[in-house]
Amino acid sequence: IEGDYVNVGTWNGDSNYISHLDEERIDTLPLWGITNTAAVYRSSTYMFVMGLVSSVTELTITGTLTWFEAHEYAVSNGYELPTRDDLKNSGVRPERGINTDEWQPVRRVDSIEGDYVNIGTWFGDSNYISHLDDERIDTLPLWGYTNTAAVWRSSTYMFVVTSF
Repeated sequence: IEGDYVNVGTWNGDSNYISHLDEERIDTLPLWGITNTAAVYRSSTYMFVMGLVSSVTELTITGTLTWFEAHEYAVSNGYELPTRDDLKNSGVRPERGINTDEWQPVRRVDSIEGDYVNIGTWFGDSNYISHLDDERIDTLPLWGYTNTAAVWRSSTYMFVVTSF
């Protein structure tokens, strides 16, 4: 249903993200939501947008790509590289199975370029570890700057998310 608003502050002593439509005390869409009238309960400087959840998509590739080539390929196809959280929340796993050691290129929220996340199992871990953030590795992979094929690198697919 379109037109609902959620209170992100406090309303009648409640501060628990009250939806106009779902709240029993209101149970209707706000009429002020269809106007441009300014009010103390309506922000004129920002809004939160829900529903724009990154959707992880598999993109076909032909050959082993460097991190930068993967980034450019994603962008040229209207996508961007996923973050570690995008991959983890989507639950994607290697096509060859969860017990496969497979690293996928990712976009970091701190904008550091060149990181990879393991979507399979690496030394017993199957928890989407970052090559840079995992204390056992703690570095960007040098192989990510090459086109060298390896069993831990897919040469047929990569994961991307919709670019907003």
